[in-house]
Amino acid sequence: MPDATPKLTPRILIVDDHPLVRDGLRTRLDSEPGWSVCGEADDVASALRLLEETQPDVAVVDLSLKSGNGIDLIKRIVSRNRGVRIVVSSMHDEHIYAERAINAGAMGYVHKHEAADLIVDAIREVLAGRLYASEVVRERLLERVIRRAGNARANPVEQLTDRELQVFERIGRGRSVREISDELKVSPKTIETYRDRIRKKLQLESASRLVHYAVKWVTEHNSQ
Repeated sequence: MPDATPKLTPRILIVDDHPLVRDGLRTRLDSEPGWSVCGEADDVASALRLLEETQPDVAVVDLSLKSGNGIDLIKRIVSRNRGVRIVVSSMHDEHIYAERAINAGAMGYVHKHEAADLIVDAIREVLAGRLYASEVVRERLLERVIRRAGNARANPVEQLTDRELQVFERIGRGRSVREISDELKVSPKTIETYRDRIRKKLQLESASRLVHYAVKWVTEHNSQ
């Protein structure tokens, strides 16, 4: 089990593709007595390199990066160095992504709309070996455990893998196959394969029905 004693002098790696966000986080975190930001990265490759070079205690990770994505990065950090505690700071809807981030290995999730001081609170909690998330997210995690125990039917979108959800969300935002393939750095044929898998999982009879369903889903979740 992780050490439950908070570390007094944590080294923190910031992974975010917006320079202004990184500057703001660095200023706030460096203001905490004994805390230090040991590196900044804007994509998966540089984050993994700095992880090895700086040996941070905490990584503050956004889910949207210059190249790659935060969920994949979290999984790779966990597989390489289980001692690093991960806090997600993201604009993505926590109703969709918080549980996936935690399942990938993150110990905290903070929405960027919330006060900067919550990042500090989240880091303190994860350093103490505790999960940090909103009450809504904690309730959803508990509901998921209860639902699994009772074999209740899940929301169809929850059946999608992380990569399938990335494709599905982009379909709902009106992206073409070519645009999605460019964003996710895979071939158009691979995206078409994902699209077909998603359609079958959601039990939709055509590609046009998939687009309609995805647009409706994205619209509903953006309004929450």
